[in-house]
Amino acid sequence: MDIYQIGSLEINLPRKGVNRAAYATEFKGNKLQFTKAADKAKLEEDKKTTKLLIPITNVAFATNGQTPSTFESWIKTIVWDRIGSSNKNSYKVTPYQEMRSLFSRK
Repeated sequence: MDIYQIGSLEINLPRKGVNRAAYATEFKGNKLQFTKAADKAKLEEDKKTTKLLIPITNVAFATNGQTPSTFESWIKTIVWDRIGSSNKNSYKVTPYQEMRSLFSRK
């Protein structure tokens, strides 16, 4: 049996670490405020994302894709193992029917 990719799973990983530039502060009057550079660094950090791409092969789909519900359960298990959450916003997967049609064609 040949192994080939029929879909992919994209997991949005949570940010780790601290950008020290985003925490720069200064006193203005009697208040401690973030600097303009810190505000800019914070906006830049918010734009950055890290994604983990996992290929879904025909062998994995044959084992775990008998029905849409078992497939969805399998995907949620993978996401939960990686990031500790299976929220719909934390991952994107190739639609089940699209993979099913690719699987049956080959």
